[in-house]
Amino acid sequence: MPLPPCDVIIPAHNAEATLASAITSVLDQTATDLRLFIVDDGSTDGTDAIARGFAADDPVSV
Repeated sequence: MPLPPCDVIIPAHNAEATLASAITSVLDQTATDLRLFIVDDGSTDGTDAIARGFAADDPVSV
């Protein structure tokens, strides 16, 4: 029986040091039908660039 769809939300504020690890952890899960949302709350570090870097590898990103 397939797993149900899953939405994952990662809130981020100046999370440059940990965001890539958090994203990778989500992507490494066995669930295949998932959507990952990263909510950046006005970061002033490289959080946005890291999130956009992962999104660039995903043809369905918006």
